[in-house]
Amino acid sequence: MSTGTDKRQREFVISFRVGGDEYEHIQTEADQAGVTVGTFARDVLVNARAPRRVRRPPAAKAELVRILGELGKIGSNVNQLAHKANIGQLRLLDPMVLLQLQDDLEELRDALMTALGRQP
Repeated sequence: MSTGTDKRQREFVISFRVGGDEYEHIQTEADQAGVTVGTFARDVLVNARAPRRVRRPPAAKAELVRILGELGKIGSNVNQLAHKANIGQLRLLDPMVLLQLQDDLEELRDALMTALGRQP
């Protein structure tokens, strides 16, 4: 077993140019594999897997994670409103707050549909 990181053991750089269509194809394949372009190229060219990969979520997954965070914020706001209503501290609710919540939920629904590859 060797010591040190794999990165320190690599001492040569290989670079080459590709066209726009080729670049998009390579980037898409790397995204689908969940790895960087460099790791993907190394796997394809020498059929060797790096021991320590930098995993990147596919674009759609990153968008879904962002949407999940937004839903958490909205859920927290709704929970606070429900708590205040239950303890009698919420007497008047500004209709604009409800409209804003509705708009936020519709926006998140559309973003989720898009991330899933469906029409909103």
